[in-house]
Amino acid sequence: IKEKNIIDEITSKLETITNNTFQHLNLVYCINTAASCLGYPHKDAEGLQDSEFNLDIAGVIYLNKDAPEDTGTTLYEDSDTDISSLVKSYRSKMEIVYCQQIPPKNFLKQNFAMEINKVKKESLTQIVKFENEYNKLVVYSADYLHSPDHYFGTNKENSRLTIAFHGKFKRDAN
Repeated sequence: IKEKNIIDEITSKLETITNNTFQHLNLVYCINTAASCLGYPHKDAEGLQDSEFNLDIAGVIYLNKDAPEDTGTTLYEDSDTDISSLVKSYRSKMEIVYCQQIPPKNFLKQNFAMEINKVKKESLTQIVKFENEYNKLVVYSADYLHSPDHYFGTNKENSRLTIAFHGKFKRDAN
């Protein structure tokens, strides 16, 4: 299947579901192996408020046919916990190693994963948890706090595969 066809099909389905037309829709094909540790809670709209692409919608399509349990996506209630400062403190140290397949020296990824997991368990309240089921489409407001649950596998055949997306709807000129 050509990429243009996939983008057109996803766009069409999302416009039907939301009853809106997109000004902008961005798709990202993701492979997250166990070496990636785990995703951190974030809002896709965060940090983009002044951007021309202030986001309205976000979501994911799961592509792995044999995903283990607890590898989907969780939405959380807004929190007073300053997750962004925790992420920034590790991000500067992890910039080079975060997405690498090899384990980093001094266990920065593992420490980051443990800290984020602690925040998820102790400081955040789940709204809903979506399981990773093949070909499932999950859509939510881009300003929802959310996180991938866990990553798995070692290669493209057995890892967490997704199409993540976010977009902005067209607005009336009135």
